[in-house]
Amino acid sequence: HCRQRGVVRSRCIAMYVARICTGLSHDVIGLAFGGRDHTTAMRSVRNIEHRLRNDPSLAADVRDVLAALDRPQGRSRPA
Repeated sequence: HCRQRGVVRSRCIAMYVARICTGLSHDVIGLAFGGRDHTTAMRSVRNIEHRLRNDPSLAADVRDVLAALDRPQGRSRPA
C-alpha cells in the first residue's frame, strides 16, 4: 500500500499543477493521465487544494514542482 499511496499522491499533485498551470478542463487532464474520468481529476485537484491549507509537507512539494517548472531542466527553452 505504501508504494501505491506515493503514486496516488504524486498523480494528484501533478493533476493539480496541470490544472493551475494550464487551466485545462478536468476532462482533458483526466484523459492525459491515463484516460481517467473528469471526476477523478476534479477530486484530485480539490483534494490537493484542501490539503494545502493544513499540510506543510505537501505545500513544500507543490512549491518544488512549480519551481522546477519555472527553470530550464538541462535543455534550452524555445524562444
